Amino acid sequence: MLILFLFLKKPKKLLEALQGLLIQMLRIEMAINVEYNELDTLLRATSHPDGDVNCDTGFSPYPGNINQLILVVGPYMDELSKTSGSNKGVC
Repeated sequence: MLILFLFLKKPKKLLEALQGLLIQMLRIEMAINVEYNELDTLLRATSHPDGDVNCDTGFSPYPGNINQLILVVGPYMDELSKTSGSNKGVC
């Protein structure tokens, strides 16, 4: 089964209260939501001593998540039709 998801993002200003990190693991891109106060601390503790700073565009290089979810409907509908819309794995 293949279901594709797309999360929308937007440019953000330094220390805006929404944040996203793009991580590549095993050639799979994964977006993980990280709040600005956590990201700045993480960056300062690793490879970015200045933390989350705006670049030449005036925005942070880490886009913010605007909580929009779009999915490829075809495979999702195929899966729903197989199970009549039920999912035994979810309480």
